[in-house]
Amino acid sequence: MRYFVGIAIGLLIIFNWTSIKSYFDKKIDEQAGQVTATQPEKPQSTAVQQKAATPQKQDLFKDFK
Repeated sequence: MRYFVGIAIGLLIIFNWTSIKSYFDKKIDEQAGQVTATQPEKPQSTAVQQKAATPQKQDLFKDFK
């Protein structure tokens, strides 16, 4: 009998996976919205903005050499 219950629950999870996934995604988005709403935004310095505006070629493996 336990096998039948386990199989039934497993099938419910498999066939309803899209609704389960969307439910958890919605909850995660709500929690992320609450976290960003409670944290004050810090102003970015101009050096960081200039660095982002002018991308430079960097050696990504420099640290590993």
